[in-house]
Amino acid sequence: MTLFKKSTLLAALTAAGLFAIAERPVAANTVYYALTSDHCTNGCGGNGHLFGVITLTDIAGGNGVRFTLELADGSLLVDTGFPPGAPPDASIAFNLDLNPAPLVDQNATLTEGAPASTSLSLFNTSAASLGFNGFGTFEYALTCKQCGTGGGGGVAGPFTIDILAAGLTTDDFAQKSVGGDVQAYFAVDILSGVTGYTGLVDASGPSTPDNPFDSVPDGGTTVALLGSALLGIGMMRRRFGKG
Repeated sequence: MTLFKKSTLLAALTAAGLFAIAERPVAANTVYYALTSDHCTNGCGGNGHLFGVITLTDIAGGNGVRFTLELADGSLLVDTGFPPGAPPDASIAFNLDLNPAPLVDQNATLTEGAPASTSLSLFNTSAASLGFNGFGTFEYALTCKQCGTGGGGGVAGPFTIDILAAGLTTDDFAQKSVGGDVQAYFAVDILSGVTGYTGLVDASGPSTPDNPFDSVPDGGTTVALLGSALLGIGMMRRRFGKG
């Protein structure tokens, strides 16, 4: 085999391997919900703006889900009085298709590397009717334990909490709120890092297998490597073609 053929074969195999990496599916037990709907009274960035991402991951054994919230643009999780007349108030609302009782929260701390003094906890452990302005009612909610009242008490996160219950999986969260002007999978009370206003933003679209924060799943690394491999093939063809 000539040097040209060997080099071309090596580059082709490299490109094929990169294609395989690019097409590798994301683990089926992790899904993402994009917070892209603006229901703040004075506006938090407009509909279609990515306010944050909720990540759900099945816990081994099929009896729980790891819930993670990461906000964008310097936005903060706040407590501005939802549901009405509750205190303590809730900052995140959701529904479950499965209604086990009770739910149990575990490892309710910020993700690794963040201050352990800030955390989430379950607002309620059995299904209820919790009013969130404009969304009708949700069954469950999470409380920001370190958030003060109003926009001045916001916390940045990201937040992670393990929610445990018999048979609970990520699929059970695909249940929208009931009533209201908009039905959503999640509603989150934020102080916008864009406008400085507070209010609810939501995820009303279905879950996706890819993190919405990543315009390219690996940040463009695979595409760049693939392009380099293909460019190398072209250069070798020109170089050895002259011989």
